[in-house]
Amino acid sequence: MTDTKPYRRREFLGTVLVVGSTTAGGCLDVLRDEEYKYENKARITIINSYYENETTTFEFTARAKNGTVIYEDEWEVTKSHEFTSDPIPDEVRTIEYRTDDGENGVVSIPAEPECPPHPSVSRKIDLYYDYDGGMTYRDEVHSC
Repeated sequence: MTDTKPYRRREFLGTVLVVGSTTAGGCLDVLRDEEYKYENKARITIINSYYENETTTFEFTARAKNGTVIYEDEWEVTKSHEFTSDPIPDEVRTIEYRTDDGENGVVSIPAEPECPPHPSVSRKIDLYYDYDGGMTYRDEVHSC
């Protein structure tokens, strides 16, 4: 008589390894898809530091270098709060804005931040609004 138990153990371990690697591969695909969702994307954040009004309404248009409109919207932002957009293509070079107080202007956005984020993380474009200086772009540089 021959002992078939070692063979069955190997067969079981082989099945476990195949199922485990298939599951892990599926999880990696989901993570990769999530990375591509944010690759070459940016989020626009308006930080309202103008304290005269309880809220300020912003109409703004994000344009590419060639003038193409990438994103436009209207946000109502409470004082000392911020509002962030969904990820949009990271081709934004100018933001034109107008407030309900009649303030308007254009903010230039550099093509590359000093410290680019990991490709799986969308770039953050922070715009600060105060009545004296209007809207300004600040690149929060962290240690690369």
